[in-house]
Amino acid sequence: MYQYIPEPLNLDDEALVPKHWPKGGQQLFRSEGAWHELTFFTDSREWIDYVWSFRSAAEMMYEAAFAVGAPEYRREDVFIPYAFLWRHYAELSLKALIAIHSGFLGKELDHKKLAGTHSLAQLWNWFEPLDAEALPNESSETRRNAGKIIAHLQKIDPKSMQFRYPVDKEGNPHLEGLDRLDMQNFHKVMLSYSTWIESVAEAIAHLSEA
Repeated sequence: MYQYIPEPLNLDDEALVPKHWPKGGQQLFRSEGAWHELTFFTDSREWIDYVWSFRSAAEMMYEAAFAVGAPEYRREDVFIPYAFLWRHYAELSLKALIAIHSGFLGKELDHKKLAGTHSLAQLWNWFEPLDAEALPNESSETRRNAGKIIAHLQKIDPKSMQFRYPVDKEGNPHLEGLDRLDMQNFHKVMLSYSTWIESVAEAIAHLSEA
């Protein structure tokens, strides 16, 4: 369990704020620095690596929101980006497994089609028969239950826009009717989906090595 640490920057202190404004000579994507300050991702360019990274980010954000001593308003502050991380995780996981299954089954992958949709329903309808063919002994009931989770996400955020912008292109508000949410339950359900979908990826990896 994380312990909540208050933010070091007090934005109400006018004397401190200018110290943190952009300065000349700053470089955003800098590859040099102290060893402990660097992150290495040269080998993390596969679909599944992106999938895992979004899940890890969602889990870290959740743990920070429920850290010991964290104020309740912190959950409100982080929920929208937190939910987007999980929503994007779901999309990436389906795209990753479509690519993995297609390769395993020797089917041609339509990369343009795969990259051209954010619809979880469309991706699930593409993934489900591939999964049934690749893993015929897998529990069909578990697959259906996973599909229901995807359907819930699709209903709330069909185009991956609801958690990214406050309004649509016509100015209509997003997330209407969603005024409260059990964040712990949301996290538990998404973890159940992630546990299953990643076990599917692992199963295909083992079969590919056999």
